[in-house]
Amino acid sequence: MTEQPPRVLHLIHGLTVGGAEVDLLQKCAILTQHYGYDFTVVCLLRRGELAAQFEALGITVVDPLMRHRYDIAAGWALRHLLRTDAAPILHTHLAAANLIGWLINRTLRPSARKILLAGEHAMAERWPAPVLWLDRRLARTGRVLVPTQATRNSYIRRGVP
Repeated sequence: MTEQPPRVLHLIHGLTVGGAEVDLLQKCAILTQHYGYDFTVVCLLRRGELAAQFEALGITVVDPLMRHRYDIAAGWALRHLLRTDAAPILHTHLAAANLIGWLINRTLRPSARKILLAGEHAMAERWPAPVLWLDRRLARTGRVLVPTQATRNSYIRRGVP
């Protein structure tokens, strides 16, 4: 008997068509259909046109938590979701979701925190120093995932393990 894969919460800015969003859709499709993964995708600011494709795969899409860019109340909504959802893994995508997911996850009791996987989908050269600083902190408390070897090398050169 094979072990059931863990549930995963994905946190992303939105599901508009873009490289990270399409990459997430393709990976979720394969992992859901062929390996039985159970995903929930949480949108921070925009639902986007890809949401229907996620839902067609049987993936739950949580409507945007934020009403605007600086909606602090969204942090409480995300904290509640992290506390009540049984998924042991929080996989964030792109700088804003990485920051928000990391900060809110850190407000939980250590025993209630999710395993954090922070996804960076662009070369490190693209990001200003504060984003790289955050990625170095994320790497200490979770894992930073990148899509290619070139991207990995780019982050390593900038001190992100």
